[in-house]
Amino acid sequence: MCRIVSDNNLNGVTIVPNRFIDEYMVDADDNQLKVYLYLLRFLYTPGVDIAFEAIAEALDLTKQKVKKALKYWEGLGILHYREDAGGNIDRIYMAPLDSVGADKHTEDEKEEEKSGEKAEEKAEEKAEVEPGEKPVKADIEAFRAGKKVEVYLPEDYTRKQLDILSLDETFKKITEEIEEKYYFPYQLVREDIVLLAGVYESIGFSEKMIDYLYSYCRERKKENMSNKAFTNFVKKVAVSWAEKGLKTPEEQQASEQMSGKLYYEIIKVLGLRGNPLPKGQNDEINKWIYEYQLPGDVILTACNRAIDLEKEKPFGYTKKKLTEWHEKDVKSLEDVEKLDKKNKDSADKERKGKKQPYNSFTDYDYKKMSDKENEELVARLMKKNENSGSAAKLEERLAGSKTKKEA
Repeated sequence: MCRIVSDNNLNGVTIVPNRFIDEYMVDADDNQLKVYLYLLRFLYTPGVDIAFEAIAEALDLTKQKVKKALKYWEGLGILHYREDAGGNIDRIYMAPLDSVGADKHTEDEKEEEKSGEKAEEKAEEKAEVEPGEKPVKADIEAFRAGKKVEVYLPEDYTRKQLDILSLDETFKKITEEIEEKYYFPYQLVREDIVLLAGVYESIGFSEKMIDYLYSYCRERKKENMSNKAFTNFVKKVAVSWAEKGLKTPEEQQASEQMSGKLYYEIIKVLGLRGNPLPKGQNDEINKWIYEYQLPGDVILTACNRAIDLEKEKPFGYTKKKLTEWHEKDVKSLEDVEKLDKKNKDSADKERKGKKQPYNSFTDYDYKKMSDKENEELVARLMKKNENSGSAAKLEERLAGSKTKKEA
């Protein structure tokens, strides 16, 4: 059985939002309208439990039609619902219509956004190093990453293993709290539970550390990030913390302070100006540190290379290089060196494989020429150079070459 919950409490009254009438009602079919209005009816009747069968019977619909209508409204963002293991309604959340579709923009707003992006790009260009300024290279040793701890995070668990873990009261509590605090109104799927099992059982994070991990990731969660993408983000951060040997929120916070120092070191090294930085640059630097989870020495190595190779616009080079390293799964300076060697070997191989263009002069086989042909060639060269003042030098070189050959 399921109970609809809301902050509103108006007994005996069913309020239909004007926006629903103006924007949503016209496109909905009869079954969809019936279901939505029925849910509104009980939204303002506290203490009433409902189920698929109850809704279907009240509206003279089949259970499948009720589900189909719920999925329609869920697709529009008007409500969210979930089912329990038995296939019954477990929870329904009715979203306030004034917040639905807030991420949709009109064409005018899109144009304004484009204009804003262009202005931001110009601001970023101005924030690049001006001619004459010489950014100072970073002291990489000050941000040298410590030796990484070997971390094993299982890709999957068997059903039996998960059943055994479900008997662990601490793990069961962690699962329920993470679902309620960070995934509601959705349920955890198998992938989420497998990750929690690995973080708890294999990495060994405590209940407190796991909650801190999800809280940390939620604060940095991108707008409109799907639950699957959020789970992958949590996984990446968890592994990164474990490789650094971080086991408590306090240890992570100390590491976070170092990340703050790294942020300002990047700004200093690249010679960026602006207080605050343009949003694009600020977001990009945070991406390198927090989303990519790249060590400080790796990021600053890219910055130092940018100073050598792109003094006018080092930020753009750094962005390109760190994106490439992230895509190649670089996690340390050793990985950078391996990638550099691989790229160099590949370039050398490609260069050697290219056939050199034919040159009629350098590729001419001098030894195959007869004496007569040699004399004719010399005569032509002498005649061609007689007015240039270099005929004497040419004759001298030819004489020397002949003497050397005879010897």
